[in-house]
Parts: sequence; structure tokens; C-alpha cells
Amino acid sequence: MSPQLKIISDDDLREILAQHALWLKESGKQGKQADLQNFSLKGKDLRKADLRFANLEGADLFCADLSDADLRDANLRGVHLHSANLGGANLSHADLSGFNLSGMNFRDATLDHARLFKTDLRNTDFTNANLYGAYLWDANLKGAKLQGATLDFAWIARTNLRRAYIAASWVTAQKSVEKAILGPFQRLRLVTLGWPRGNNDKVTPG
Repeated sequence: MSPQLKIISDDDLREILAQHALWLKESGKQGKQADLQNFSLKGKDLRKADLRFANLEGADLFCADLSDADLRDANLRGVHLHSANLGGANLSHADLSGFNLSGMNFRDATLDHARLFKTDLRNTDFTNANLYGAYLWDANLKGAKLQGATLDFAWIARTNLRRAYIAASWVTAQKSVEKAILGPFQRLRLVTLGWPRGNNDKVTPG
């Protein structure tokens, strides 16, 4: 049985964030680390919030605005992020394995080395996002927007990229994925990435 979510006012949330900012600035000597475990943060305005090392375990961030927020090293275990806006957010090294992030906005977000193992990323917008070294093993990226995204050294073995949109042309798309790490004997058929079958039915070797 899931614990009952705690309600917090906007004023109390601002105070917690202010104390957390001081805690970060003073290396823990002043202020207080943000503990928002099991809080309902539905629809909250957390734009540009510095949430590094914050405890967000079990929090409900449904439809919250986290654009340009810094979530590095935050505890995101059990967080409900569906429909949250994470455009421009910093999720470097975040563990989002198994999350349902379908249809979400990660435009310009930083997700380098993020763990997205078996994550539902259908129709998610990763335009210009940094996915350098991201672990996308068994992730579902069907219909995702990846144009301009950095995929160098991303692990995309067994990843579903059907109808994913990487770039406007085959040449640009090939360059986007040429440094991605594929599984043994895997070939990436770019016809599944949004081009009609025909002259563009080419593959890159795994």
C-alpha cells in the first residue's frame, strides 16, 4: 500500500527551497536539505529550482513545471513524473529506469549517462537533448523526437526506435547515431526511424 501523500502550500514549498539553496551554498553548515518525500507537488512551479541532492522519493510531480531545474543527484526513487515539464532540466546521471515518461517534454534537457533501462519513452520530445552515454537498453522510444539530440556513446541495444524521428535527412540521422553503442550483431535500420521504404532503406553496422 502506497503511503498517503502530504500536502504542502506554495509558501511552505518556497521556504523549503530557500533553505535548501542555503544548505547547498554553505555545504550543509547552514540551511536544511530539502526533504519532500511523499509530498504532493502536482502542478507546482519548480522552474529553475536547484534540487540537487533533494529527497524527492515517492513525490507526485504530475504536471509540475520543472523546466531548467537542476535535479543532479536528487533521490528520484518512486517519483511520479508523468506529464511534468522537464525541458532544459539537468538530469545528468539520473536513474529513471522503468519510469513511464511517455509523451513528456525533455527538449534541451541534460541526460548524459542517465539510466533509462526499460523506460517508456514513447512519443517523448528529446529535441536537442544531451543523451551522451545514456543507458537506453530495452527502452521504448517509439515515435520519440530526437532531432538535434546528442546520442554519442548512448547504449541503444534492444531499444525500440520504430517511428522515432532523428533528423530531416538520412545523412544527418546516420551521423547522429554513428557513435551510439549497439548490441552484438545488431543493425540499426533507419527505415524504422521515420523514412519511407525505398532508397533510404540502409543500415549502420553494429
